[in-house]
Parts: sequence; structure tokens; C-alpha cells
Amino acid sequence: MLEEALTREPEVPEELPIRESEAPMTELEPMQRRSTRIKKVPSKFDDMVLLAHESHEEPNCYKAASRSEDQNHWMKAMEEEMDSIEKNHAWDLVKLPDGRFEIINF
Repeated sequence: MLEEALTREPEVPEELPIRESEAPMTELEPMQRRSTRIKKVPSKFDDMVLLAHESHEEPNCYKAASRSEDQNHWMKAMEEEMDSIEKNHAWDLVKLPDGRFEIINF
């Protein structure tokens, strides 16, 4: 009797409903939960978003910044950056060793 119970297939109704959460997953189609939350940028970033969409390009060297129409703003920003570097001791200016040359940005 025990042997018969072990070898017998379990009785399962053929029309058993399967919930979506219990559906078998395949390697090709992993089940992923997607957020239904509506994403909205905080209003404090409204100005930044508008600036990001403009086609204005920033200068990539000193020469371009000094010739741009925003020259005064770039010069002020560079001065503030240099002051910050100096104040925080981020860099030490030293003399180049003999036989070494400075890097020149063209």
C-alpha cells in the first residue's frame, strides 16, 4: 500500500487556475515588475531643464572662453575656481625640474 501511494501520480484538477504571480518563468522572459509611478522633475529644477535643452555649447579652453560673448561670466567663474583651489590647498605650484617642459593646451 505504501509503495502504491509513492508511485501513484497526484490527483490535480486539469482546469486549475494559475495566478500571474505563480506562472512559470523562462530564461528568455524573466518577469519584471515595472513602476507605475508618474515621474516628475521637481519644480526647483525647471530652469536647469530649460538650459539643458538649449543648443548653447560651453567653451572647452581658455581661448574660446575669452572670446565668447559671455567672457565676463567665464572669467569670473575661472577666478572663483582658482581661488577655491588655492584656499583648499588642492594644488601646489612648483618650479619644473631641469629638462622638463610645461604642457601647452592649443
